[in-house]
Amino acid sequence: MTGSCQDCDEAVTGRTPPEFILAASSARFLAEAAVNAGCRVATVDVFADDDTRALTGGDSRCVAWGACGPDVAETEAVLSDYPGAALVVGPGFDGAADMLERVTRDRDFYGNSPEVFRACADPAALAAALDALDIERPGLPEAEGLCVTKTPGASGGGHVRIESSVASVPGVAGAQSYLPGTAVSCLFLADGRTAYAVGFNTLWVSTHADGFHYGGAVNRAPLDEEQQRHLSSAVEGLTAHFGLRGLNSLDCVLAGGRLYCIELNPRPSATMQLYESGGLFKAHLETCRGAAARPETSDKVRAHAVVYALCARELSAAECAHPGVCDATAGRSVAAGEPLCSVLADGDSVSEALFALQSMIRWINRTETI
Repeated sequence: MTGSCQDCDEAVTGRTPPEFILAASSARFLAEAAVNAGCRVATVDVFADDDTRALTGGDSRCVAWGACGPDVAETEAVLSDYPGAALVVGPGFDGAADMLERVTRDRDFYGNSPEVFRACADPAALAAALDALDIERPGLPEAEGLCVTKTPGASGGGHVRIESSVASVPGVAGAQSYLPGTAVSCLFLADGRTAYAVGFNTLWVSTHADGFHYGGAVNRAPLDEEQQRHLSSAVEGLTAHFGLRGLNSLDCVLAGGRLYCIELNPRPSATMQLYESGGLFKAHLETCRGAAARPETSDKVRAHAVVYALCARELSAAECAHPGVCDATAGRSVAAGEPLCSVLADGDSVSEALFALQSMIRWINRTETI
């Protein structure tokens, strides 16, 4: 994914410098959490959308982005404009360990070390850790049968492919047997030694974009108490093994009543916005310092989804202002298949939240009215 912005090439001047610069493929949810925690922030991401710019007072910059991270030269140039700001990264930095190593030498960084990012993006290293901790993972694909391939270090799901057999993709690192099931995740806080499960989520992919692009999540998962304990034990073991700190997420597939780990994301994930935000940002900072944190979070059912454009189009100001619509910029042209905006919905139950979410998506896609 790449992005460009015509009106955010220069940092805003004449204001109090930000305490934090937040960098992610889409940084709005991090900015919202940080601002709710009382922090002054600037952002760098693909979009610099209206919501993010409102949160930062206009101090939002955008850079080109690829499957494994942001454009290195552009990102390093932006970060150099904020020498006193501490760095927090989110989705899109999983494969950017080398850049993190450089930009954090003379800057406070609230996150896992570049070495941890590098290990989590390495299929062999992650598989070895899971095996050592006796955490189940999808097996190696057999000669015949569907298999899943990924680009190591990539995020967002667009790089994931299902192949007819491993023979059709010779030499691909980290190919796994395809497991049909329910995608779930655990958002957790880690202090380098112990972990605390913030919540369990059900994930889905978009049906309106090619490949396995991330579609959204709801902060409930079809896990019984034993499965939740099993997943909590897994993140505890991975925390001790890698020395994880801050907010992280573990993605799994629930198939045949068993959980199979498929990915460890060593940074805050988009599911953070499904829970109380200001407390979680503070907890991220505290646990990155090595302190234990158990923030209060809302128990409301919340879901969010990325809306991909069905055709080349733009959103009106009225559509962007609709309650629950976020990550949007009025009047910006978006190509078919690219993210148009996100939507958020609450409910008293999963079905109620998902119904509200789908209603908003259909309204944005102009297939029904609200």
